[in-house]
Amino acid sequence: MTTLKEIAQETGVSICTVSRVLNGKNREVWPGPAQRAERIRKIARKLGYRVNTSARAIRKGSFHSIAFVRHGTTRFSWYPQELLDGLEDEIAHHGYRLAMERLDEQQLTHPRTLPRFLRELSVDGFVVNIVCRMNDSLIKAFANYDRPTVWTNFRYHQDCVFPDDFGAARELVERLCGLGHRRIAYIAFDSMPGKDEEAQSLHYSVEDRPAGYAQAMEAAGLPSRVAIRPHSGQVLRLDYADSALREIAAWKPTAIIAGNLPEAASLRAVARARGISVPDDLAIATFAPDIEALALSAISAMVLPFRQVGKRAADLLFHKLNHREAQSFPPESVACTWRPAASTGDMPGYIQAAEPAETSGQKTLRTP
Repeated sequence: MTTLKEIAQETGVSICTVSRVLNGKNREVWPGPAQRAERIRKIARKLGYRVNTSARAIRKGSFHSIAFVRHGTTRFSWYPQELLDGLEDEIAHHGYRLAMERLDEQQLTHPRTLPRFLRELSVDGFVVNIVCRMNDSLIKAFANYDRPTVWTNFRYHQDCVFPDDFGAARELVERLCGLGHRRIAYIAFDSMPGKDEEAQSLHYSVEDRPAGYAQAMEAAGLPSRVAIRPHSGQVLRLDYADSALREIAAWKPTAIIAGNLPEAASLRAVARARGISVPDDLAIATFAPDIEALALSAISAMVLPFRQVGKRAADLLFHKLNHREAQSFPPESVACTWRPAASTGDMPGYIQAAEPAETSGQKTLRTP
């Protein structure tokens, strides 16, 4: 790598003069200094000299770079492309770039490895998207570092932005009640938090969605029915869906809120196999990560606002960067958006006209 000293020797001037010229600090009002500066720049290009941007950034105290930190295991750090798009759009608007960084299990758990990892990154701040396997020591490690941090898709008591899954579940109940349903069940295939280790491996929505459902049902004066099927990952979703429908068959629900989009699709497939018409006999609604995921499903859902979450996280991070004295901000939840489809019968006419007709079958859930 070419140094300032080598350029100074080649041009016959001092290192200080070379430094002033290459850093744009040289006064070139008169012809003599201007010609000398041009000769220095020409020789620097010839020798392949490149400015050490990292060293310059250290001196100025800014790298113009934000790190997006994720877990090395996908299920502990799930995020959709919409989140990255919103984050990158807002970061680019401020003239910064996004650097992707990954933490493995050892870096997360070893008391010395994580601080070293943070020190070695040439960034101005962190957006962390580790949604499971969280603990206080990990959060404190970021909080104690001299770079601001915002957490996404994770619910904590400060410095986090996440979709409002609780509010989304409430709105699903209200929407279904508005369609005349009074017996609305909630079905999911996830295990509920038990031991501390299990709770660390669960996303906040596993609790928030059924809790929002239960609160909305109580507010409406309606009985609630929650069926949570423990998911080992070794049994097909259709088997879980079949088991869940058997469990609630005697209750005779007219609508089901599913824990996520794949679960809703499984429930609809099993219902149809039993001769139950969706939505005439049974309406199904759920939650979806983005509109594209709903394009071919024809399932009504609350769409999670991940693009807005990314943009808001970046906005809050830059507020911290520009106001170093700013304290931590309270958690922010971003409202979801209702997207009706064929599975509830509540949808725009132009979509309804494109949906294939279903043959009506048994009017209530039944156990074969």
